[in-house]
Amino acid sequence: MEHYYEKYYKHHAPSANALLHRTTDRIASIKIPLGSKHPDPEPILALLHDAGFNGVLLNCITPGGKLVLDPAGFLALFAETANKYSIQCGLDIPCAFPGKTNRTQQTFRKQLRSLLSSGISFFEIRLNNTEQMGQPEWDPLFSMIRQMQPDAVISGGPDRRRSNPGGSLPPLSSSRYTPRNCFLNGEAPNNPKSIERHYALGNPFNGLYYLQPECDIPLPPTPEQLVEAYMNSAGNGGIMNVRIPMDDHGMFSTETEELFRSFARRLNALQSREILSWYLNDGDQLLELYPGSFDLIDLSEDMSSGERVRAWKIEGKTADQWQTLAEGTIIGFRRLRLLPEPCRCTLLRLTVTGGGAELKLYSKVHDHEQ
Repeated sequence: MEHYYEKYYKHHAPSANALLHRTTDRIASIKIPLGSKHPDPEPILALLHDAGFNGVLLNCITPGGKLVLDPAGFLALFAETANKYSIQCGLDIPCAFPGKTNRTQQTFRKQLRSLLSSGISFFEIRLNNTEQMGQPEWDPLFSMIRQMQPDAVISGGPDRRRSNPGGSLPPLSSSRYTPRNCFLNGEAPNNPKSIERHYALGNPFNGLYYLQPECDIPLPPTPEQLVEAYMNSAGNGGIMNVRIPMDDHGMFSTETEELFRSFARRLNALQSREILSWYLNDGDQLLELYPGSFDLIDLSEDMSSGERVRAWKIEGKTADQWQTLAEGTIIGFRRLRLLPEPCRCTLLRLTVTGGGAELKLYSKVHDHEQ
């Protein structure tokens, strides 16, 4: 008997290259408070833009399935302002509700159809709580979204690509994966072998499907923790999705604004001074560095041909000794490795197996230099 999830993928999965359209590595998910007036999107989007966010998901449906705001008015203004800042718009939808009734679900479908037909091209429709839905309800829901927003990536249901509860990805995770509900040998979703297969750990050719993972995290209290979350999500080939609280007027608090500004300063300091940009060919290479001090290693592949690199290693030579600085199996969209202390070396040995990749090295700009 064909597994339901296998049937789902045959009929409703996006094209194999759908994730290549996702040009963002950090997303903000914001919930419009019930009863608030139309908030001014300008300061919200300006702050997100300055912090390097290029995607935003709006949650504007209540737990009862009703719209918080008029989509024809607020969404149009929000999308227009987002376009000004080169930010993509999406929807964060709670599609199943506690104690749901048929009337509640009918209201939800009606309101969702109203959002999808608002004239805005959404880059993502993120569905929450689909595990509470019955399987027969998935088909009409996904079909409606595919028909009305054909270019949107649907994140939810059986294709929901989750990180671990802390919002991070394993260092060896791939963009190919096997849905946890799709294991063919009856493995329990939480046993180590299932987790290894779910993330295609260390071997991108083990994954059945192709979907870049999102890492959902609540807004941490400090900018240092937000930088760490970025390194553990986007730095391992995924997308950081930060849930940002809003006040009763639909605006960010002063503390939230300062946290994002500090996050942007810290991340920019890590990436602003590029000391090397080099394309790594398959095999071994030696590079002489001058100057040879760097803090951050940035690796990426050309994903138009998929994930090809199977192993990589970066070594530095100081005082006639070779030291391994970073290594792994998969590169994919991106691998960021922040060194515990600056590396001061005169020679690099680069080893790549399976394909080519772009390497960049950055030296941190310290506060007194800015």
